Amino acid sequence: MQVGTLKEAVFAKKKVMIGEVARRFRKTLMAEHLGVLTKESRDNLDWDYTLLDDPVCDEFYHNVWCKTADMNMDLFDKVFSCLPSNELHSFADVKLMRQHDPLFIRDSEQAKQLVKGIRGHLVRYPEDFLRDEDISPPQGSKEIVVPAIVWT
Repeated sequence: MQVGTLKEAVFAKKKVMIGEVARRFRKTLMAEHLGVLTKESRDNLDWDYTLLDDPVCDEFYHNVWCKTADMNMDLFDKVFSCLPSNELHSFADVKLMRQHDPLFIRDSEQAKQLVKGIRGHLVRYPEDFLRDEDISPPQGSKEIVVPAIVWT
């Protein structure tokens, strides 16, 4: 039984053999996450769509994947005042942010315009959220016996 045909491809500038079905599926899934699944959405790209053919090259990862995730995260933060956010480093920052209405409540028209700039589903994981806070469980608590990996 033959599952699929293998084709030559380039991954990280090295030639490899990949399954055609898997290649199509990966490319479609990545295009969806990047918001470039339709021909109309690809017409206004500021990057070369053929970069999807080599998903592990640095140019694709940094200049397309991460750039899209960062841009989307910035737009979500501006419009919705998201929690968690890399802009909020302490509980004081969170408290200050929550005192103000998000943009979509203050100015819905401007929010609608900004939301149009969101591409796909990618956002950067907010690694800097509460970075200035010690959120480890207190000594003597039952949570201290649970490995730290459970909380991260």
